[in-house]
Amino acid sequence: MIKIYFQERLNRPEIIVELYSSINPIPFSVTVRKYSEFPATISCRSIHDQNLIEFRFRENDNVLFEITLVNIQSHSVKTAHELKFGKIYDSEFYDCCIAVEESTLENNFPIEILRTDNSICLIFDTSNLQDIEYYLVGPNLLVGVDDHMLLKSIHLAGLTSEEIYNVFGF
Repeated sequence: MIKIYFQERLNRPEIIVELYSSINPIPFSVTVRKYSEFPATISCRSIHDQNLIEFRFRENDNVLFEITLVNIQSHSVKTAHELKFGKIYDSEFYDCCIAVEESTLENNFPIEILRTDNSICLIFDTSNLQDIEYYLVGPNLLVGVDDHMLLKSIHLAGLTSEEIYNVFGF
């Protein structure tokens, strides 16, 4: 599993969301902050039942740089009309940092994907949404952990129904 911790940020980070299109052949990629050049990174990934997600953290300070959902199987996607989260820390922005020495960089945890009309929620290791604490990492981007600070969920909101359709193809 991926163990993480959070640090309060002083300012609002820029989030760059790239969704599936004829130019971008992956379901989605989220970059936290804009960079003039690609930083050296620590990569983590999980592949389970042909669902593949990758996380990249900046090597110099262990802060989350990018989340990429590389491949999804349609049977992993469920439609939800409403998501009921546990505690959400959203009054400020947080840097999401990896505890490298306490993390497994190659994982195979199951991925459940919940889609609503305007959001995508990835849940790892069959966790219950209400048992996860979420931290606001960027506008419309929440990262969820369990009580051991293990990464359990990513929630990307503020999407249009057309963008949701483009990600999943249905």
